[in-house]
Amino acid sequence: MNKAIKYTRNGAIIFGIGNGLFNVLKQLNKIDNEPFNWKQFFLATGKGAAVGASGGFILGSIEDRRTNKILNNTGGSVPRYLNGVVNNHDKTDNTFIIEKANQLKQKLYYKFKHDLFKYPSFNGSIIKGTSIQNSDVDIQLRFKKPTGTIEHVFNKVYEFLNYELDDEAITNVRKQKHSIGITYDVNGEKYRIDIVPTRISKNAFNDDYIYVNETSLFGQSTFKKINPSKQLRVLNFTNQERKVVKLLKMWKNENDIDIKSIYLELLVKKAFQNGTLPRNIDKCLLEVLNYLGENIHKIRIIDPANSNNIISDTISYDEKVSLGNYCLDMISKIKKDRRNIIDYFPPTFLPSY
Repeated sequence: MNKAIKYTRNGAIIFGIGNGLFNVLKQLNKIDNEPFNWKQFFLATGKGAAVGASGGFILGSIEDRRTNKILNNTGGSVPRYLNGVVNNHDKTDNTFIIEKANQLKQKLYYKFKHDLFKYPSFNGSIIKGTSIQNSDVDIQLRFKKPTGTIEHVFNKVYEFLNYELDDEAITNVRKQKHSIGITYDVNGEKYRIDIVPTRISKNAFNDDYIYVNETSLFGQSTFKKINPSKQLRVLNFTNQERKVVKLLKMWKNENDIDIKSIYLELLVKKAFQNGTLPRNIDKCLLEVLNYLGENIHKIRIIDPANSNNIISDTISYDEKVSLGNYCLDMISKIKKDRRNIIDYFPPTFLPSY
């Protein structure tokens, strides 16, 4: 269903009912005791429906023209549009933040080199190839075991970053749940680097411990085991999987979906492992979303690096059901009119239309 038809119908219903109710209130509030005039009520409802339908048709037609223009300018089809979104994102110039991150790695190394197990390294989505525009850049600092508790290590790094690091572009340094976040501001554009201090365990080449900074009133800070190498082995994406992950991260940001990126990544992996998916990016994306919609409330997702870390427990059962229903409703709307995919995956990374 195109938006002209949809908006016409919705406009007629909303304005028709609204004007009808307004007429009812108007008649009931008359001082005299005249009988209710049904003809007047139906005329008012009809006029409201006509006005609403006309307005809806105009707005819907404008929206249809806009989406047609976007598709035409990106090859004329939904698959080309989605590939264009990903490709234009990949062309984004990340030189500034990568340069800052490399400078920061060097400064951290010189500050803590006697305590570090190895030189600071990139971690997270930038290594997996699933980062999107404005994604945080993660830097892992692996400390030797004799350097003290992981809480001590975490606070020591925070103090250096907050009080000793000299960079005019830095606008904020803050403690986060597992990391210290640094915000850079350049010409109004914000960039973020997350420093993740870890301390090696006895089996130094495998597991590390990470601080869990609990900021709630009654919460208690603690630590947990991680193993980025194990995560990277599991989250080793094909080109098609990587495209879907990037699109879902954009979808998550654009539609305020409250789910961890690693949770999304592991769900995408499971969707691909569940069966052979279509090669066309649009059909493949919808199959993955359908898998999420039908299964997210019943799939247990465990951190491949720590069996005690149940990633699927980061959102409640009701939140999972709500997100699953959102996915299925979205698929239904896209199947009615494939252009509706632009509403959920807007051309943020494409030229302005």
